[in-house]
Amino acid sequence: MRYLLDTHTLVWYFDNSPKLPRKIEELIDNPEADMLISSASLWEITIKLNLGKLDLNLSLKELLDIIRTRDFDILQIENDYL
Repeated sequence: MRYLLDTHTLVWYFDNSPKLPRKIEELIDNPEADMLISSASLWEITIKLNLGKLDLNLSLKELLDIIRTRDFDILQIENDYL
């Protein structure tokens, strides 16, 4: 099954936040589940980090490295979506 993670879920997951329900964390950790991340979420995280409105336990580079090594699929915004 494929799942699109929203920005809050992504941040909570990588920040090990107690706000993320255990069931969702287990789903994300399931190697059989196909996790998708919108490039818009990555933009939002980058902007908030640079403005000091988001505090993560990771740097942006570390976050992107984990996303790549975990084989999360990053969805690009296409003109067809507008």
